[in-house]
Amino acid sequence: MHSGTKLGAAPLQMKTSETEIADAPELLSPREQQVLTFLVLGWRNKQIAAELGISGDTIKTHVRHILEKLNVTTRTEAAVQATRLGLCGASAVTMRAVV
Repeated sequence: MHSGTKLGAAPLQMKTSETEIADAPELLSPREQQVLTFLVLGWRNKQIAAELGISGDTIKTHVRHILEKLNVTTRTEAAVQATRLGLCGASAVTMRAVV
């Protein structure tokens, strides 16, 4: 019977452990949570910087820290992980309605 994976290939695993999921709200600083909400909404760094009144370089630093803390490599993965962990659910919907 064929399982859909190559012989000897390791099965896909979640990048975030159950312990990290339980501690997810404490993973990110309040500013990182704010930046993450904008990432979930699809905003670019320049837009986020203008909205928050901080530099683009500061946003890049926040995004880098978010990616590291969520153990992901792309903004899209961070947005998916944030949604999965409930890190910005209701606030993102509220912000989207305002924007």
